Amino acid sequence: MMIVGCSPKSAKERLLEASKEVESSSLTDDADAKKEAKILKEMAQKIEKISKKKAVTAEDFRKRSKEFSDIGDSENAISDLESAIRLNPKVGAAYFDLSMLYIEEENFKEAIKYLAKAISLKHNLPEAYLERALAYGKLDDFQKQAEDCTRVIEIDPKSASAYQNRGWAYVELEENDKAIADSTKAIELEPNSPWAFNNRGYAYKNKREYKAAISDFTSAIALDEEEETFYSNRAETYVEMQDDLSALKDYDILIGKSPKDHSYRCAKAVLLIKHRKSDLALAELNQAIEKNPGEGAAYLARAPLRLQKGDFKGSTDDMLMGLSLRGFEETSALANR
Repeated sequence: MMIVGCSPKSAKERLLEASKEVESSSLTDDADAKKEAKILKEMAQKIEKISKKKAVTAEDFRKRSKEFSDIGDSENAISDLESAIRLNPKVGAAYFDLSMLYIEEENFKEAIKYLAKAISLKHNLPEAYLERALAYGKLDDFQKQAEDCTRVIEIDPKSASAYQNRGWAYVELEENDKAIADSTKAIELEPNSPWAFNNRGYAYKNKREYKAAISDFTSAIALDEEEETFYSNRAETYVEMQDDLSALKDYDILIGKSPKDHSYRCAKAVLLIKHRKSDLALAELNQAIEKNPGEGAAYLARAPLRLQKGDFKGSTDDMLMGLSLRGFEETSALANR
């Protein structure tokens, strides 16, 4: 029986419709609209070209899935892998490839399901266990993350990634001594791993061994100066140490890196308020709201400062806006669970 592969489905049509919408949009400059529309049309043409290729065997579907995946069409890539699995349910590689697509889509539950099947077929075991561990971590199931990392280590005792990720799972499980031991092993195996230093630093921070934590966060920054997490963790550690001046310097670096991230300005404002620099704090919060008016925290932080200055209406407006936005954020978070 010949099976002719998936039709262009709705992906091509959606891209063509999107290109027309972009071209007609009054919110985009004509040149930008034309450029984006051209990209979308080219994408649709690529999808159509790949879709015309006949797929008969499971391997045909796998190969065509890879072509769809390479151009960013996960919908058709997933469909082809599902067809490959129906034709030959004993090929572990198809389950593994499908799980990777679901991870890209941030559908971690589906990814775990297909990784389990790949593992049952003994396909690419160290990597499959490690990817499943990471997926469990994304779902906050840190016990299972640690267990899968342990399985990787049993197969490959020199896997720095397994030690690093089990170390973070132990941080989340509040087993800080184990986290330090695993992170140290990861550093021994891969001395240039900034995340291993970060994870160990966080475990030291949890144990209130602040000097060791600062040293590790600083080492992580030296290895990757662009990663904001390391600066943020160091700033939080400085705050716990009551070294507010050093914390302010890190928040200034973070604000420079991400001007629209209200959380850094809010954290800086809290420290400025602590040191009775209300005007500077108010300026930071004004900037936070200007850059990102949809976040409630900055309004709530600004409300008491405006009240101090006798701006009762402004303070009330900020409080109401902050509570309204916070309610919306919590509702959205619940809806997305």
